[in-house]
Amino acid sequence: MSTPSSQRTKLKELKTNDERLLDEYIAVTTFGHETKIQKALTNNYDDINEHIQVLTLGGPSPLYGGMLISMETAHIAKRRYGPDIQDESKVEQTVSHIS
Repeated sequence: MSTPSSQRTKLKELKTNDERLLDEYIAVTTFGHETKIQKALTNNYDDINEHIQVLTLGGPSPLYGGMLISMETAHIAKRRYGPDIQDESKVEQTVSHIS
């Protein structure tokens, strides 16, 4: 079984060899101890992974608040960064999946 690190390495190698593969933009939002955007929309997976590794688990699970802030993150990204995202339809798909 491969480790997450080796999986990332394989993905980077694959992407280097095939220019058709595009990066997905993702964000990290939390709800529990804090309901907030921990990392804004990005395609820097190493940065996302670093943020996830230092998250503190536990606390309540206010799912509704988490979903609202996740949806707002997607809407903010579409308004601010829309032209930089190669396929803006994916942002709307993400919002619809969250809601």
